[in-house]
Amino acid sequence: MINWASCDDSSGQNIVSGDLSSRLTTMDEKGELESPCTSTIDELQLPNAFSMCAVCSHDRDIGLHYGIPSCFGCKAFFRRTVREEKTYTCSKKGNCPIDKKCRNQCRACRYEMCLKKGMLLTEVREDRKPEKYKRAKKSAMKPIEEKIEGHTLVFPHLSTCEAIPDFINFLTRVDQSLEHLYDPRYDKVTKADMVTFNSMYGRHLSLEEGLQRPDLVCPRTKFRWACERVFDTLDVTFMWYRGFVGLADWANGIPQFRELELADKARLFRLNFVSSSFMFFMQYSSVEVGFAMGNGAYMPHDEEELRKNGLWRVCIKIYLKLRF
Repeated sequence: MINWASCDDSSGQNIVSGDLSSRLTTMDEKGELESPCTSTIDELQLPNAFSMCAVCSHDRDIGLHYGIPSCFGCKAFFRRTVREEKTYTCSKKGNCPIDKKCRNQCRACRYEMCLKKGMLLTEVREDRKPEKYKRAKKSAMKPIEEKIEGHTLVFPHLSTCEAIPDFINFLTRVDQSLEHLYDPRYDKVTKADMVTFNSMYGRHLSLEEGLQRPDLVCPRTKFRWACERVFDTLDVTFMWYRGFVGLADWANGIPQFRELELADKARLFRLNFVSSSFMFFMQYSSVEVGFAMGNGAYMPHDEEELRKNGLWRVCIKIYLKLRF
């Protein structure tokens, strides 16, 4: 079993300290699971994680579909609309209510609600599209090959340049979907909750198990990026584990990542978790105030203020390297 990186400070609290990058890069690569992962993110069922559909507020058969918690009905509606390229018109100027009782009355407003809540068009997977579509796309994306001094150079087809805006839009929607991907029970998290969470983290899980079930690593709290209070040791622990869940959810929103073998996913996380997770938090931080930790706490810019905390040596070393 591969244990999560952690250590105790002088007060007995479990925190993350030392060289963070070594925590994931030195893990045993031979950790094995008792059962392989067979679910993709749009099929994964988390019966205890979400209480209602983000689109229609239905409270039964909720799973993570196309990037957000949703019911099977809204999942099927969204998939059918995208695959069949359907277009709808609202007779009430787009003001129809969408709930579990009247979600079928206006398809235009229901589809608009799917997009508004963060359903990802790109997650309607290509392998479920007609064979004619897949053959046509494969032909259009055929690479160009050149022979130079015995070596074969492969260049992408020029048409791929036109897809750059779509790719950026796709990544933006993946980011946006994380804002909706949280357990409603943890909509508002207080400083006192950090004490409770400290006993809930999946420290006993292997990295592979954590990638399969991120919700067992840390509760999916709603991110709160406001810099309201200076951090303490429990906030650092929270950021470590909640950051893992956020990054795992983000990666699983990318179809190509989901197609990888579990061992390859774990290897990518070992090599990139520290830098990627800090960039994830950094993009929401305040340039004027400090580094946001996603729960209302922040690491201040001012070094004198930072020294008041028991982790200032470690935090300064990490933070100053990543500061803009």
